[in-house]
Formats: sequence, C-alpha cells, structure tokens
Amino acid sequence: MLKRDDVIDRLHDLNLPANEYWASARTALVLHGVRYDTESIEIGCTSTLYKELLENNDKANKDEESLHIKDGQVIVKECDGDEVEYIEDLPVATLNSIKKHKVGSKNPEDIKDIELIDKLTIILDSF
Repeated sequence: MLKRDDVIDRLHDLNLPANEYWASARTALVLHGVRYDTESIEIGCTSTLYKELLENNDKANKDEESLHIKDGQVIVKECDGDEVEYIEDLPVATLNSIKKHKVGSKNPEDIKDIELIDKLTIILDSF
C-alpha cells in the first residue's frame, strides 16, 4: 500500500507536465488526508498527454476506461474538466471534483469516500 509520502514520491518520479495531469480518485484522497493509503497511483490527464503516454509506453495496458503504465502501478484516465488545486507542488483534483465522480456509484468504497469527503468538508467549513 502507498502512503502519502510514497504517493508524492511516485508522482514526482513520473515527471509529467503539471498543466496536463492531476492526481485523482483515491490518490487525491490520500494527498488531501481523507484516506491513509492507496493501492495504486491514479491520475487524470488531458487528451494530449493520454495519447503521448499511450504511444510512448510499450508496456502500457489499456482497458475500456484507462491506461495502465509502470507495471500497472499507475492508472491513467483521460478526463478533461476536473477542478485542480496544488498540494506539495503537485496538481490534485479537488474534493468537490472527486465527489462529483463518485456520486451515484453503488461501490461501497466510493460511498465510504463520499461520506469521508462530506465529514471533512463540514469540519473545514466550520473554521
């Protein structure tokens, strides 16, 4: 499992252009402090970067929704439009953006993530 420092190191090691990708899903939740760890690095990216990663990674595996690079440890989704903020100099999807992607999911982990985001938002709004 990847903890916050591991996530930060892995994202820096990817050496991707900050204006074309962002940490998303559970990776972003770890960076926001909502989750303690994650199994993989999940990033969203622009169409341009997605095509570049697909063309330049001979070991990349593509499924219906995403591209898996770095031996499957990095999951890339082409999804323009996420709201982004910077944490530790890394582009990260906002909690609001993450929640929008998870709303309506029946996945128990997504439901738990929404509950955690809501709790943190209430706490942050009280300051």
